[in-house]
This record gives sequence, structure tokens and C-alpha cells, in this order.
Amino acid sequence: MKKILALFLIFLLIFFIYLSTIDRKVYFLTLSSNTKIPYIDKIIDDLREKNSLEKYVKEFNTDKYRITDYINMIDNNKTIKINNKNQSIKNALIKSDVIVLEVGYDDIYSKTVYKEDKEAIYDYIDEVNKDLNELLNKVRLYSKEDIFLIIKTNNNLIDVKSNNYMVEKLKTTANKYNVESISVDINEKDAENNLYKETKQKIFTSLFNK
Repeated sequence: MKKILALFLIFLLIFFIYLSTIDRKVYFLTLSSNTKIPYIDKIIDDLREKNSLEKYVKEFNTDKYRITDYINMIDNNKTIKINNKNQSIKNALIKSDVIVLEVGYDDIYSKTVYKEDKEAIYDYIDEVNKDLNELLNKVRLYSKEDIFLIIKTNNNLIDVKSNNYMVEKLKTTANKYNVESISVDINEKDAENNLYKETKQKIFTSLFNK
């Protein structure tokens, strides 16, 4: 009887160890207005080194895409080919353990109206924030996992006060949907490396230190 009990306990131990490791493979999705994201590539390499990467989907990233473009992409459930297999954006949202959204920069800084009217930028930031609210609402319909919003600012294009207003508005909207936000001014010294370190720290803490 004792041997049977011991074998049963060993079986349970092995089973629980298996359960604790089965979900460590990370399905990672980025939606960005840049096709090249060096700091994310480094995080992906770090996950590979830990043997913790299941899949990295970056093919929905499109240069100069606006937030509304991604809203339309989700509404239309855009499907692309990855390794000759169909991949829809809704399926990617559902399956992802981590989603990084790097959107909004082109929405804000491509606008030129504020050069003539300094106050107009605040109205436009409010419009972009409404678009972000709609995007996060749609993303949350399909994902209950970790979402990170990267907010890039540029103090060389608009003044610090306007940038701070933008960051505050976008972070408030992100918090509404339980989305972690990370902000950086692209003109800061070591901005890319600092973004890598902070983003990695937040993602790895969320994934492996729960």
C-alpha cells in the first residue's frame, strides 16, 4: 500500500511539474507602424535563449500605419500568409500571450496643422486618443493576456507640454483596458536601449514572475 501511495505521489509530482512548464512557450504578437523594431527583436532573441518562444508574429506590422488602419484590419479580420499558411489577425490576437502595440507616433507627428495653430495639436491628440480607445476595445475582445503599449514622443517636433499631454491621455486610456504603457522620447540618449530594458523587464516579469 505504501509503495502504491509513493508511486501515486511521484506521478502527481511529475504531472504538476509538467503543468508548470507547459505554458512557458510564448506566442508573441506585435502591431506596429514600423516594420523594423530592433528592441523587440532583442527581446525575441532573449526568449529564444530561454527556449520560451512558441511563435513570433510580426507580419502585420506596416510602415506608417495609423491606429485606424489597425482598427480596419481587425474589423475585416485581415489574413496573411506566414510560411505558406493562412494567419488571420483575430486568431493571432486570441492565441497571443504577449501583444506589443507600437502605434500612434505617425498619427501625431505626421500632422502639420499644429505648426500654424499651436493649440490645434491638443484637439488632434484627443482624436487620436479616441481612436486608441476603439483599438484597445477591439483588441481586448479577443485577448485577455498581457498587452503593452509603446508611446514614443519627439520633443523636437512638438513642445514638451504637448508631448506630456499626449502621454498622459494615452496612458489613461491604456489603464482603462489593463494595458501596460511604456513611454520614451526618441531623442533621449540611449533611447532604444532604455526602451529595450524597460520593455523586457515588464514583459519578463509578467510572464515568468507571476
